[in-house]
Amino acid sequence: MKTPHKLIRLAALAGALAMSAATQAALAQETHFDKLANLPFADGRPTQESAQTLRDELLFERATQTYLWALPVINMLGMQVGSEKTFGAGYNVLPIWKKRLDAKTLVTTPNSDVLYAMSYVDLGKDGPLVMDAPPGLQGIFDDYWQRPIPADGGKFFGDIGLAGPDGGKGGKFLLLPPGYKGTVPEGYSSTDQPPTASLFSYAGFTRTPRI
Repeated sequence: MKTPHKLIRLAALAGALAMSAATQAALAQETHFDKLANLPFADGRPTQESAQTLRDELLFERATQTYLWALPVINMLGMQVGSEKTFGAGYNVLPIWKKRLDAKTLVTTPNSDVLYAMSYVDLGKDGPLVMDAPPGLQGIFDDYWQRPIPADGGKFFGDIGLAGPDGGKGGKFLLLPPGYKGTVPEGYSSTDQPPTASLFSYAGFTRTPRI
């Protein structure tokens, strides 16, 4: 059994090692910055080697930003692949959770107060579709950048059900592919044309749905 003095010394040593590691990481970042800031220039111009190093750094920074900006699409595709692997693919596949979601559920920002249903459709492949929403529903249509449609603004921003044009009474929602120029029939709760052919729809049921 270690004495209190030994425990204190061990804690101090662990703290010193942690600070040393943090200092080394900071020095590593500073060294990289210094490498770029102190590249050799000749007559006010970068040397051939300096110019190549700066081009490489610029490409790295652009690649990093591209990845960060693409995270919404990457995440949405990951959800789609996982869902289709488990439940199958197609606009007619609508997985419905048996229980409320928790922190272990691998979907984007779920709420824990409703039962979820999620579907993934390809309007470019299947053409115009109609979603028939039952009463007591709350949900939304998203494009694959995770933007509620219509992405350029609108009264309901892709809302279905309680917050949507049907007011939770249920309704039919017409979905048109991007660039669709055909006849648009009337009589729907809303007609939406997302900017991406792939479309994500999620809904929460305040009670057991009847579909």
